[in-house]
Amino acid sequence: MSTDGRFWVSPEANPPFQNFTSKEQHSYREEKSDVRFINKSAEMLWRALPQLPEGGVFGVVLPQTILHSDNASDLREFLVSECELKEICLFPDKVFSFSDAESAILIGRRKRVSGQNEVRYRRIRERGLQSFRSSYAASTERTVPESRFSRDAGLSLIVPDLEEVWDACAENPILSDVAAVGQGLIYHGTNLPSGKTTYSQERFAGSKRGFVLFDRGLCLHELPNEYWMNLDASVIRRSMSGANIGSPQVLLNYAPASRGPWRLKAIIDKLGHAVTSNFIAVRPTAPSCSLETLWALVNSPVANAYAFSHLGKRHNIVGDIRRIPIPKIGSFEALERAASAYLAAASLETVSATLKTLLQRVDSEVLKLYSLSPDLEQSLLSLFSGWKRVGVPFTQNRYLPKELDDRIRFTDFLQFEQNWPATNRERGILIDKSISGRLNAEERMRLDALQAYADYHIEKVSPRPTRSLDDLEKKLFSGSPTTGKGSDDRI
Repeated sequence: MSTDGRFWVSPEANPPFQNFTSKEQHSYREEKSDVRFINKSAEMLWRALPQLPEGGVFGVVLPQTILHSDNASDLREFLVSECELKEICLFPDKVFSFSDAESAILIGRRKRVSGQNEVRYRRIRERGLQSFRSSYAASTERTVPESRFSRDAGLSLIVPDLEEVWDACAENPILSDVAAVGQGLIYHGTNLPSGKTTYSQERFAGSKRGFVLFDRGLCLHELPNEYWMNLDASVIRRSMSGANIGSPQVLLNYAPASRGPWRLKAIIDKLGHAVTSNFIAVRPTAPSCSLETLWALVNSPVANAYAFSHLGKRHNIVGDIRRIPIPKIGSFEALERAASAYLAAASLETVSATLKTLLQRVDSEVLKLYSLSPDLEQSLLSLFSGWKRVGVPFTQNRYLPKELDDRIRFTDFLQFEQNWPATNRERGILIDKSISGRLNAEERMRLDALQAYADYHIEKVSPRPTRSLDDLEKKLFSGSPTTGKGSDDRI
């Protein structure tokens, strides 16, 4: 209702998600009605919102790209300065039959009063769709101040998952501080000079060895199939980092490796092949970061979670990959040793159980370097529960056993698993200190972790005979099988 007692009809819309074609843009110019935005949804909202009276409310379904694309920044500036956003809800792709784009619902109103406004921010992931359909439960939900959007340089309306983790890493260096990160070359399509070819499995005059396709089944210790590539400027539309040969590099997939949080697959190319735009080349620029160190950092749960939280369905955009936080510069020697051990064992086709342990040690060394608090580390690792890791010759669906979720650090778990007798002796020492009242806060946390692991270990190695106990209880209280219920047998 307006201030003078009239009711305003709230504009609700589900506009077309497509972009304007060049022909459509030209047609609007001819009619003296230029479109301001490439996307039709953005243009519709831009034309409708200024006409909405103060206090009028709106709800609209939009493609998620409008929340962060450069072309729609003016629209977002209007939204955060002239409107009160009440809810932003993000959906995965293929939710609506008319589009396979990731979508978002924005609900708000034209501003009536100034002041601090809170926005309900919800995200429904692909695996959470059924829960949302049945009970409107979101995969993640939080409340954020609307003012946070105006502080962002690009006025992005995206709030990434695990934001507390990224806030904790805000003062960390980023990947581009220790490596040059760039996409591979792009060939001309149909505009090739006569008689020229771009690449072939057969060698041809002037060609160089290179990688063209990032094979989906590629493991983290392998290299793609080689092709012979033409690096002549006449066939290359954009060379970027792809035509630079002879520089050792870590190669990263440009297209997501999966629809889940395991998006990144990094491999080591010591010879420095030419690569197409299917690859992102990561070349070390800091002496402290070897190829093995970069390989471990980019394949880690931290880097994968960052890409998953910030990129959604999009490819691994180079600008975002450059901003992956890395540990504060220190010694990477332990991490490099762990990574080298895994790569060496994988190249020898070591049994999968051993490889799994070796890669877990790599991830453990990475997590040690980030020094996240226990609750943040647990939030980070829980993102991967139920998702199969890509690029490995073994099955990994989670980091911690379900019994230890939210109870123990992953690094502690690996240490305890390695040597139970030593673990149990340490537990006994801390129990004695606890009884005598000499246990400090840090030791208390350590004892809690040890106790949690002890319960898990005992149940795993020597589980309690609960079934036998249940049978005995039934016999005691319900009568034996021979005498029947109500028997007068004495026990």
